[in-house]
Amino acid sequence: MEKKKIGLIGALLMGIGCIVGSGIFGSLPTVANEYGAGVVWALVGAAFVVVLRALSMPYTAAPLPVSGAQFMWDVKLIHPLLAPFISFSTLLMPTMVSLFGVLFAMYVQPLFPNTEINSTLAAVGLLVVFTVVAWFGNRTAINAGNIMVALLLIAIFLYIVLGHVEVDKAVVSLLKDGERPKAPGMKYRHYAPKAPVTVVTGDPEASARYIQTHLPEGAGVICFTEYKELFPGSSIHNLGPAADKAEQARRVFDALREFDHEAVTEIYAQCPDTAGLGLAVANRLKKAAGFHVIEV
Repeated sequence: MEKKKIGLIGALLMGIGCIVGSGIFGSLPTVANEYGAGVVWALVGAAFVVVLRALSMPYTAAPLPVSGAQFMWDVKLIHPLLAPFISFSTLLMPTMVSLFGVLFAMYVQPLFPNTEINSTLAAVGLLVVFTVVAWFGNRTAINAGNIMVALLLIAIFLYIVLGHVEVDKAVVSLLKDGERPKAPGMKYRHYAPKAPVTVVTGDPEASARYIQTHLPEGAGVICFTEYKELFPGSSIHNLGPAADKAEQARRVFDALREFDHEAVTEIYAQCPDTAGLGLAVANRLKKAAGFHVIEV
């Protein structure tokens, strides 16, 4: 009789699949936009809980290798009467799979922009696939998941090697009515402070002079280090040197969020060009501004 086992490669692929799956269905930008730097402590706390769970599982599974482990462990280690209530979470798994199906359907639609895809039908179709795969047992389900993760890793490798990345329009400009981004989260403002933001693009000196000339009373400024002296009396957050995009990337979120603690009526922000890392910094600023951009 063949011994059933997952193996090291299978275990690694399962772990990667869980990480990717959590990244797809979790909306970290939305949470960070709402709670700011507090999300870092939330992630640290979550990691601590995961580590404790990971350490406890092998110590429990090794001496009690039984079927229906979620229930039997509770029976043997806690109390038979409490086991059904503690293991109740396993009954919610079909509900979670249904939720994943609905959320995944939201990501399927943008992949086929010229085709009208009913999200409900896509979700039901995904659930049917889950059911069919599960019918053949856990080993088949694990193998199917490993194949999907392997294909994903190959795609990521090809993107890195070939260097071919298509930048969605939602990254660089405001979408028109009826246009769809590649992913739902790209459609909305992110990391936006409470005060309205205006982004000024172009030559750094020219954009600084434009802001200096048009800056209303009570407005705040996000500017490059070289031009902060142009705005005496205004609330200023230094984005870093105009040529140092790595430093700008480190400071951009703090610059945006700190204005929530200051009494400013609106915010004017200088913006780097879109070469290299500048594309990411510019995208964060423009997203915060709802793509209210002035070119000089």
